[in-house]
Amino acid sequence: MPAPTSPSSDPSLPLSPLEAELQDILPRASAWRQAIHRSPELAYGERGTQATVLEVLRRLGIPAEKLGDTTAVVGLIAPKAKGRCVGVRADMDALPICEGTGAPFASTNGAMHACGHDVHVASLLGAAAYWKAHEGDLPGPVKLLFQPAEEEGATGGALPMVKAGVLDSTPRVDAVFAIHLKNVLPNATFGVRPGPAMASPDHFEVKVLGRGGHAAYPHKAIDPVVMASEVVVGLQAVVSRYRDPLDPVVVSVSMIHGGEKDNILPDKVELEGTIRTVRPDTRDRIEKVFHQRVRGIVESAGGKVEIVYHRGYPVTVNPPKVAALVEEALRQEFPSERVLHLEEPYMGGEDFSRFLEERPGLYMFVGTDDGGAGGQAMHSARYLPPERAVLTSMAGHVCAVRALQHAPASALG
Repeated sequence: MPAPTSPSSDPSLPLSPLEAELQDILPRASAWRQAIHRSPELAYGERGTQATVLEVLRRLGIPAEKLGDTTAVVGLIAPKAKGRCVGVRADMDALPICEGTGAPFASTNGAMHACGHDVHVASLLGAAAYWKAHEGDLPGPVKLLFQPAEEEGATGGALPMVKAGVLDSTPRVDAVFAIHLKNVLPNATFGVRPGPAMASPDHFEVKVLGRGGHAAYPHKAIDPVVMASEVVVGLQAVVSRYRDPLDPVVVSVSMIHGGEKDNILPDKVELEGTIRTVRPDTRDRIEKVFHQRVRGIVESAGGKVEIVYHRGYPVTVNPPKVAALVEEALRQEFPSERVLHLEEPYMGGEDFSRFLEERPGLYMFVGTDDGGAGGQAMHSARYLPPERAVLTSMAGHVCAVRALQHAPASALG
């Protein structure tokens, strides 16, 4: 696969004035991106990435430290500025995927930055270099939040950072911001969604217990395979009959394990899957209906069932006033066709929701669909955002923080 095309060499993607200003930083940011991509680390194990971030920030002259014994890093720019402090998050962890991009900086250790977190880290480092160079012009501090374990899915890395006091420690964070790449949006675009932007990703485990026996005499057994199959089909009614058709809900059974031989009915079958919702009241109702429906199906067939239901991250909700503020700032800086107002939420989950529960802010998307590897499915072995994503994300950070720091208090309320 050829090396990524330089953004400045693509005439179909002209640079905005801010991107042109950031162009001098891009070679360093791209090198950081490639180094991080080459050595991905899974949730809670981001020691090498942490060391890289700390070293880059040290060279930039930005005070930074590890957060306790975690792999998180917290940096601070313009600590004495008296205005509004904005916390900017970049997630650092990778996924357990063997890379198949063929990129010259591809990972070979069995893990992969298949969700763009390498770009998240590198672009925030690039934006930090810009802010440090203009530190005297910043009206307020910028707190850099390099977060582990976003992909972990349950506790995640954001909640421990919140509990450790990163938002409350001096200077207190007044607003928060984060960027995430999105393969379904055109390359070098920004996507802003007011209100629910990402779903709550809940996880379930169901153990269907029957009574095994000879497959030739099913009437003498209680077949957990049939019961589990009925559960899979029956759960689809949770979506079709127990929620408002205009209220997005996903119920997916993604794993089934049971049986060892064709002529033996097993004693049990195990199911796992996920439920996604974007409204708290719907989340409560669907969880209740899920338990009722699974138990009803299994027990009516003479079996027993064990259910473990894990609540994952909360819904990621962008305050509409903040979304409007940043969207308008983007439209003033970039051509209107590059700023997309998103009408619907995405059904993935995101633990930046933990920060948004504590402070007003925005979770924003940057498109990477370049007609090639940047448009491949995220979380796949083939997803590779183009180099332009680094520059676009840097510009998004700078533009959004500028808007949040200069906004009237009413815009954040």
